[in-house]
Amino acid sequence: MSETETNHTEALDIRAVVEQELRLPQIDGERCVHAHIETASCQACVDICPKQAWVLDDESLSIRVEACDGCGLCAPACTEGAIFHEHEPLLRQYKQHILAFVACEKTAVTDKQAVMPCVHALGLSDMVQMYRHQVRGLVVTTGECESCQRFTEYNIYDLIENLNQLLKQRQFMPLLLRDFPTSTWLKEKAKTEQSQGETLSRRAFFKQTVQSAARETMKAKGWMTENFKPPASRIPEPEQEEAVTYPFVPQIDPQFCTGCDACINTCPHQALDIDMENRQYVIDPKQCTGCRICVDICHVTAVQLEKWRASEQTVRLDLVAAKCRRCGAPFHYPETNQAQSDICPICKQVNHHRQLFQVYKD
Repeated sequence: MSETETNHTEALDIRAVVEQELRLPQIDGERCVHAHIETASCQACVDICPKQAWVLDDESLSIRVEACDGCGLCAPACTEGAIFHEHEPLLRQYKQHILAFVACEKTAVTDKQAVMPCVHALGLSDMVQMYRHQVRGLVVTTGECESCQRFTEYNIYDLIENLNQLLKQRQFMPLLLRDFPTSTWLKEKAKTEQSQGETLSRRAFFKQTVQSAARETMKAKGWMTENFKPPASRIPEPEQEEAVTYPFVPQIDPQFCTGCDACINTCPHQALDIDMENRQYVIDPKQCTGCRICVDICHVTAVQLEKWRASEQTVRLDLVAAKCRRCGAPFHYPETNQAQSDICPICKQVNHHRQLFQVYKD
């Protein structure tokens, strides 16, 4: 092999390494639930990874770089937004709306702007963020998903169906999903390219200019790099107080709750809070991300978490104030807990008599 051929081969190797590094997911360790509590049970990234690249043990959560193929499926699985990637749909203006085009890398699409390793790497946060930026249609083309080694039960079809139910209840237009064969997908994409070159009225021209600027700003920032907020909190609530669907709904069973406040103190988004003035636990499902910290921290299994179900916009649980007859400390517990005694949660777990002793004289 000549020197020129050797240099060319080395350049290709370097390029391959760089491309592989760019495909790797980015991680914000401070957001991970394991950074909040040691007893966190979440291993969503581990379970969904088709390459078993994520490793979780008693010491740490890590990723084996050599095993990761950059599919991005771990990002939507992480409810705290601790994992994110740079894969983004191609945005196109079409008439009065913006469409997002996404193609699986296993198709014949060659436009790198629209191709993602896996279209299912788009999660709830992505969908809500796109919707907030006036995207009203998602146009996808995929390979044979069910025979793909990356196949998982999670998919954007179910996600958008649930999201549209949430949007409908809040009287917003749905996010349309169109799954086309590659040839049809290319034709639809070409239509948007043609429409952007058409002669427009003065008003339409300025309207398109503003929207184009907004899209460029959004793409420059990258919607996955914004400060993470619970997806449901980004969609306005109905004006009337009524039960509507939320992605995650935490529940406290007053028959088991001891009023220890562990779930309140550890919730990273104040989905569970306490109103001391009115002496109530307050559950705000729109702030819940489904991190399960509240479930993991509750030693009496009084907290449960349900997905995509209807709930009141704010749930309140009345508390009763009491004073512990053992330690004298004030505490509280749910009003409907008939099994609660006059002993605080700490004293119930601690045997205060274990260190007592008596001195006998002969």
